Amino acid sequence: MNDATRVKQATAEDGFPVDAPMTEAKKFTIQLRKAVPAHDDPKKMELSFREPSMSDVLQFGLPVEMDLSPNPVRTTQMLARLGFVAPSTIEAMDTHDWMTCAMWLARFFHPDAQLILSY
Repeated sequence: MNDATRVKQATAEDGFPVDAPMTEAKKFTIQLRKAVPAHDDPKKMELSFREPSMSDVLQFGLPVEMDLSPNPVRTTQMLARLGFVAPSTIEAMDTHDWMTCAMWLARFFHPDAQLILSY
């Protein structure tokens, strides 16, 4: 993997190493309603997130409850990790933007109904 496809640790504030690939095909990008401060731009208007992995789940737990509603603390932590930004960046988001990202994230935790019903 070359350096152009790797993202290194954003800041020490993140509290965990980030060294994961973010490919264009597996990236979710949102244009924000209001700017948020980030390590690379004090007035960031766009955030991109990679898909979650089991490593992310083990680090923070499931970001959604059994009814698939977002857990605000876990969702914020996981979005920070997936977006390679500090949690304070996610906390500064407009609530509509946060919920859009939370619903994007929740889709990874819906069970596969076809597989379940096939048993």
